[in-house]
Amino acid sequence: MESHDGKLTWSLDVDGKTLLQSGTDKVSASVTTTDAAGNTFSLLIPLMITASM
Repeated sequence: MESHDGKLTWSLDVDGKTLLQSGTDKVSASVTTTDAAGNTFSLLIPLMITASM
């Protein structure tokens, strides 16, 4: 996780071969974070995968 101009951002690198071998065109990622007061926040992010060769 990184802070850019006061905004927290994150990224994830996944090898294209792994995605192609998964046999699906839909992937989701979930993120859970906890602030200093102990409050948690979760987010489920659906992703669409497209490939061109």
